[in-house]
Amino acid sequence: MGKKGKRISRREKRFRAEQQDGANTSEIATSSSGEVPANSARAVNCKACLHPEESSTREERLSVQEIVNTVQANATIAGVEQSYILLYELLSYRDPPIHEIISERLDLVLLEGLKSTDQSIQNYAAQALFVLVKHMKEEQFDLLVLIGLKDAVASVMNNGPYSVIEKVIETCAQVVTTSPDLRDDIGAWLCLNIVDFMSPAHPYEITVEISRAVTSFSRDVCHYKPVPEFILKCLAGTARFLLHYQDWRARANGLSIITDVARSKHFIEIGNSYARKILRFLTSALDVEATSGFFAIGHFIKQRSKNTSKLLKMRVIEKIAHFLARHTTPEITYEVCPIIQSLLSKKYIRYIESTVETGLVLLLLKLLDDGAPNYKDEACTTLRSLNEIWRPRHAVRLVDPQHIRIMCNILKSSNTTHISCIIALMHSAMEACFALKDDVKTKEAKELLKEFGADNYVQKFVDSVRKDISMKKLAMKLHTLYLNDLEPDSRQNHAGIEKASHAQNSGSAGTEICASSSC
Repeated sequence: MGKKGKRISRREKRFRAEQQDGANTSEIATSSSGEVPANSARAVNCKACLHPEESSTREERLSVQEIVNTVQANATIAGVEQSYILLYELLSYRDPPIHEIISERLDLVLLEGLKSTDQSIQNYAAQALFVLVKHMKEEQFDLLVLIGLKDAVASVMNNGPYSVIEKVIETCAQVVTTSPDLRDDIGAWLCLNIVDFMSPAHPYEITVEISRAVTSFSRDVCHYKPVPEFILKCLAGTARFLLHYQDWRARANGLSIITDVARSKHFIEIGNSYARKILRFLTSALDVEATSGFFAIGHFIKQRSKNTSKLLKMRVIEKIAHFLARHTTPEITYEVCPIIQSLLSKKYIRYIESTVETGLVLLLLKLLDDGAPNYKDEACTTLRSLNEIWRPRHAVRLVDPQHIRIMCNILKSSNTTHISCIIALMHSAMEACFALKDDVKTKEAKELLKEFGADNYVQKFVDSVRKDISMKKLAMKLHTLYLNDLEPDSRQNHAGIEKASHAQNSGSAGTEICASSSC
């Protein structure tokens, strides 16, 4: 059995659940124009599909032998249809006799029903097969494939009604979820058939239910890792078709598939036009589309691959910042943290400027100030990592009323880890002013820090710290160098205090990461 894939974050799970709930409120099998497709379950009047709860109305429980006799005795269309209705009813029981059904080869009867030219028979067969597969054991799937599952599904994909196509996709999804050994075989084969099925179709022809079934299948086929490259490419191709559809629900489903593809460890490279297409969804007026696009793009960035570099060259950071200006919920902001963390390396150092200029640092500070506890911790981790890599020209951007006011507010916190993070940021900002020889900024920073009471909060932190000696000394250094009455242009005094501070800190493990001129 393969390894399970990466865990989806709680924010993303919640978003997907809301998206699915919204999709389920739509009328069954409606097209983007609001009309009922001619080959839907409603159009062919499949009672088992439309009202499955009404199928089991008999007072006496059916037997397998009774259905076998019915199948053998009926040669008319009506008789065959009745056989499938009874078989579906039998499978609808709480504990259907699966072993006996398979022993009597009724599973083969269902596969033959999928190949029927009668749409009603196809519908009953598809519904019954779906229920059968839900009860089958992993070892029984091999026999199902051996007796013709692929041929039956291929027949449906070529000429079956959409309601049946939807159901056989869901059936195959059940197979690949239950049997990891068949995932690559059935998954790759069905992915190819789905691409062939969707590629010639007009945007108005595919129902939202089909797109939802394909989305669910993509999630199931990506469940076990690693996912073969061929499957990922087919899924990406399917998603691309969905992105062009008129119905926003189909497009949102396409973006969900792209997210599943991007989350895979063994990722594939997307083309420039594909990347630009995904980026355009960030500006969508529909929240569900914009948010789906954001999650997909976030996973591509976290790959730290050619896809990441491609998106960065397309100014993805600026586009994310514009997206966040319209979507400022803590859950969305939280997802920015791992995205920024993925860019905090020498490989992407040139893009730190964009991160600072677009206001993402201010966004993280706000999250650290008033977010939920776990959100605050993630924002703190991101800011500390950023503080380790940015340069003086980046750190000096913290010197403005907005940043300093929020940082001073965080100093009031009872969380020493968060306070330590802010002290390190303040120290880096002040060191950056000094390294850049910007006396105006230095004076402005000192005045703002005093205005918002930073000197008192830092001194209180110094007095309260007992265990983290290195952090205590950094706070003392910040207070001595920048929060007292030292004139900003007194560089000799600064050098003297700096030298004394280093002597005092000698022998202790330093935890500060400052934005010095050598960084």
